[in-house]
Amino acid sequence: MKTLSRRGPEKSKNLRGLQNRLRRLRRSEVEYLVKFLGSSSALSSLLKVDRSSVSRWERGTFEPRGTERIDALLLVLNKLSRVYMPEVASQWLEGINTYVGNQRPIDLIRRGRFSEVMAALEQADTLAYA
Repeated sequence: MKTLSRRGPEKSKNLRGLQNRLRRLRRSEVEYLVKFLGSSSALSSLLKVDRSSVSRWERGTFEPRGTERIDALLLVLNKLSRVYMPEVASQWLEGINTYVGNQRPIDLIRRGRFSEVMAALEQADTLAYA
């Protein structure tokens, strides 16, 4: 007859606690993105996901596909907020940018081309200190 080790239920409890903390963290990240972008619809449009996906994220339920895009968008917005003031950051996202081939960074984000937007932000940041 098999018996459970003493640490079995404790490990399971710790894992559930970690999962709950990660869900709360993700929810706060989604709340930040919705606030930054102005609406849940704007976030769903930007990440090219159904509005229902964003609703689930706001409740703390995540799919693997969505979390990667959330991470990438958070990385871009974090860098953007360090390079530009909020009102300028919005203009930078919506404006034509020579660093990304005369395209709008927001359009590249919609197409999942986060690395190109990050490279443009790095160039803008470097020039700010030149």
